[in-house]
Amino acid sequence: MNHRFATFIFALFTFYTFKFKFYSSLFLFYS
Repeated sequence: MNHRFATFIFALFTFYTFKFKFYSSLFLFYS
């Protein structure tokens, strides 16, 4: 497996996990 590809996938996963937590916390805050 390409190391750069694995790093890219990990960065995407981290980004979307952070975005999901951010939006869910906003949703809980405003609901």
